[in-house]
Amino acid sequence: IIQKGLFETDLAAGNNRLSIPFTRVRDHGFLTEEEARFLTTRDRNNKMKFKDVTIIEPSLRREKVKLSRWDMRKGNGKNTCSNYVINGKWRHIVERNRLEPGDVVQLWSFRINQELHFALVKLPGNK
Repeated sequence: IIQKGLFETDLAAGNNRLSIPFTRVRDHGFLTEEEARFLTTRDRNNKMKFKDVTIIEPSLRREKVKLSRWDMRKGNGKNTCSNYVINGKWRHIVERNRLEPGDVVQLWSFRINQELHFALVKLPGNK
């Protein structure tokens, strides 16, 4: 889906999220049309809906995380910038895998029995 260098904002405990900018996604086809539509809807409390997915960490541990879509208005109030976001237990993944600012990671998607999964790969020797 993406290869990116990690920023402090991706790793800060208070943020607890990995941002995946739409403009950097290599192929948006990792989501089905139904999943993509679902991520643009809101629940009864007007919060964006999310999809629970399994991620395989660099340590090979599996963790359930939340995949969301965030649409944020730019300064002019007219245009938006969109990101997919992995959160939920993201902070635990950061700690267990000793992720640091500047680390380069790849996020891959795959399906098992039609269910979306991710694999997070930390590239060696990259800062």
